[in-house]
Amino acid sequence: AAPAPSPAPKDTAAPTQPPFYITATVWESQPAAAILTYHKFKTNRPSTYSLVSRLDFEEELENLYRSGYVSVSLERWLAGDIRVPDGKRPVIFSMDDVFFRNQITLTPDGDPAKNTGLGVAWDFYQRHPEFGFHWALFANLGDKPYGEGSIVEQDIQLANVIVWCIEHDAMIYNHTFRHVNLKNTDGLGVTAELRWNDEQLRKLLTLVHRADLIPKLRNMVA
Repeated sequence: AAPAPSPAPKDTAAPTQPPFYITATVWESQPAAAILTYHKFKTNRPSTYSLVSRLDFEEELENLYRSGYVSVSLERWLAGDIRVPDGKRPVIFSMDDVFFRNQITLTPDGDPAKNTGLGVAWDFYQRHPEFGFHWALFANLGDKPYGEGSIVEQDIQLANVIVWCIEHDAMIYNHTFRHVNLKNTDGLGVTAELRWNDEQLRKLLTLVHRADLIPKLRNMVA
């Protein structure tokens, strides 16, 4: 009898694939970002360390923009996300002693008023969205009143501001409850101040039925 035919050979060649390319920005030195810290804002020049003219602030933003800077998030930068668009430089914006009304108030339309610091920054971002809008706000929630009316009415006004900030990447961190002088405070006192501040922040969010934002809060202290 004739031998059985051999089975057909199997195609064992590796399938060919197109080459894989990536585009990367390579840092030529240790990554670093400028951090600019502001306090309160005022109408008229000259600016001082803790009272910045809104006109000077807008000029600073313009100069940074023309120099190729973009706003980046402090939280994401510390977490290792150091990406910026090709050819751009990172700058981190922070603000201390929040919340004063010259730092941010809301208009009846729910936007930051343009005669406040964050209002200037928000208006600049609307005109130059590629610049970005990221802020780290270090708050003292127990050392000053906010708004007008009764204590409850002031708390509601402040809570609505806090909601706007969190929803627009102006993240709120801890600067102690009463802006305590750490030189005159022991460890238990510092812990209490930080806890009171955090509890007040959560209380304000709950007051305006936005406890859903509490998981966005992070434990960062200045």
